[in-house]
Amino acid sequence: MQEMFLAACCQCDFEIIDKRKDIRKRADKMLGMIDDVVNGYSDYLPVKLITFPEFSLTPIATDNSLDLLKNIALPENNEYISEFIDKAKKYNLFINIGSFIEKTEKWQKAVFNTSLVVGPKGVILRYRKANPFIPLEPVYSPHDLRGYNDEIFPVAQTEIGNIGIEICYDNRFPEVTRELALKGAEIILLPSAYMSPWGGVWPTDVWKVINRARAIENSVYVVACSLGSSYQNHPPYSWVGNSMIIDFEGRIIAQSPAGPSEQILVAPIYIKNLRAFRSTTEMCSLFHLRTELYRDIYNEPIYPQAFGNKRCIDQIVLRKKINKIRKKFLSSFHSKKGKGN
Repeated sequence: MQEMFLAACCQCDFEIIDKRKDIRKRADKMLGMIDDVVNGYSDYLPVKLITFPEFSLTPIATDNSLDLLKNIALPENNEYISEFIDKAKKYNLFINIGSFIEKTEKWQKAVFNTSLVVGPKGVILRYRKANPFIPLEPVYSPHDLRGYNDEIFPVAQTEIGNIGIEICYDNRFPEVTRELALKGAEIILLPSAYMSPWGGVWPTDVWKVINRARAIENSVYVVACSLGSSYQNHPPYSWVGNSMIIDFEGRIIAQSPAGPSEQILVAPIYIKNLRAFRSTTEMCSLFHLRTELYRDIYNEPIYPQAFGNKRCIDQIVLRKKINKIRKKFLSSFHSKKGKGN
């Protein structure tokens, strides 16, 4: 068990692309940053975990899933993933490759926003984003597909600790981190692409507030690597950067400045201390959870299985569906007699 090691966030300023032929430049930058992290920081502590932002290999540069499927989506087993596995073998560490737009043989009409962790033995963890940022993210959630049987929130047991992944907008849903923690996760990897004004920008500071809350609620490390692309490189937004690493009591132990930039952020991870804290403190809310209290509010779906086998998801369809759900949901609030009296 590697009880003490360095985790690194490789915050990137990528130029936007919309064709597969342009992925190579992004992959080469990422592979070079891995070399820099190991060569630059291993004298401090062993580097065992390196992370990248959401959309590192392939961004979303269209308003519909069909264009993504046709022009930029990759299968899980692609030429770039094998190169990251080679780096993991060379340096004996784990790499979270941010995320990429994935196409599959089984779900041939769907595209996913997928994040992988690779180690010396290959892919150890695959997560497909359960909560896309609608309506701006025209990809499928596994929840949208009837008959999807893979585990939606997997956790990998490794020699550096138990690892789970959530992607960007997922962390607006505390249920995601809670499920990962209840499955044993100790390190939450959070590849993200928050844009202004919704990310780590004063005065709301949404990104920091939520990341700290998830760490505190679940006694987990949160390694949150955020896209740092400038408006010039990646319109129509300015991407907030502000990558951070948070310990299991909610302390920010490393943080990059808010605003577009490219940099490497590192912090020590002490898995032994996390385990000692969980086994000693009376303040670990995981063990105080009365799950049965909340079952009734989850009996009926709010955002039901959305698309089945539709050929294409686009922002127009998503906006119509959201508006319909909003009207139904809010009218149910207002029609409940006696509430709040």
